[in-house]
Amino acid sequence: MPDALRPSADEALHAWAARVRANREQVDRFREASPTDFYAPIAGMFRSDPHRRDEPTLELLRSLVLPTDTVIDIGAGGGRYALPLALVTREVVALEPSEGMRRVLQEGMAVAHRLRRRGHRSVS
Repeated sequence: MPDALRPSADEALHAWAARVRANREQVDRFREASPTDFYAPIAGMFRSDPHRRDEPTLELLRSLVLPTDTVIDIGAGGGRYALPLALVTREVVALEPSEGMRRVLQEGMAVAHRLRRRGHRSVS
């Protein structure tokens, strides 16, 4: 009969591995899923009118761009600046990592008739 207070090295190793597995399983059961797209649940709140005239920062940007300019909007979100600037410039390149925010941006593009989507690709 094995001595519970003096297990062999092999028995101790197996017992320890079982405890580690049990701990990992418990943590996995109770851990909340980490969101892959943080903004997805709230992206709709970032929808805005590309024709609006009530935002000083946007008005300043409009005054700085020319109709022949290409603008790059990094972290474009739902198009807060990209959509209005696309109406007054040659082109806007909008970069947005959140799929939810890109969806809002694309919906905004559909509403602002002049805008067209050339497609997107994932850049990692």
